[in-house]
Amino acid sequence: MLFTADCSERGLRGRKDLVHVARGSYMTVPGRDTPTWRLKELVTLARCEAALRASPSAVALTHEAAAVVLGLPILESEPCVRLAVPGNRSHSTIVFPTVMYGPPEGRRRGRSVKLLRSTTAPPPEEVINVGGCG
Repeated sequence: MLFTADCSERGLRGRKDLVHVARGSYMTVPGRDTPTWRLKELVTLARCEAALRASPSAVALTHEAAAVVLGLPILESEPCVRLAVPGNRSHSTIVFPTVMYGPPEGRRRGRSVKLLRSTTAPPPEEVINVGGCG
C-alpha cells in the first residue's frame, strides 16, 4: 500500500502499476494471472487498511470487512467497509473509488462501495488484530 501522506499524490495518480482504492490510498496491481475473485478480495483488504488508517480512532472493522480480514467467506464480493468508531461526528458517507477488473479489452466496473461508520462496537475482548487490521 502507498499513501499520499508517504509521498505526493500527483506522483501516484495515473500510474499503471497502482490501483486507487481510497482517497490518498493506492495498492500495487497484482500479477496478470490473479483471478478476478482474488483481485476483489485484495481490493477489499486494501480498502479496509485505508479506512483504518484514515480513522485512527476506529475501534474495529465489523461485518463483512472483518470477515474478509479474518479470511472467512462472504456472500458478496466487494462488500461495504464497516467501522466501529467511538463517536460518529461525521454523518457523511464516503464512497470508495470504483475499480475496473479484467483484461483491457473486456474490463468491467466493480461495485460501488461505501465506508459506513457505527458507534456500536464489539466488546474489547472480542476485538483482535489480524495483520495490523483490527
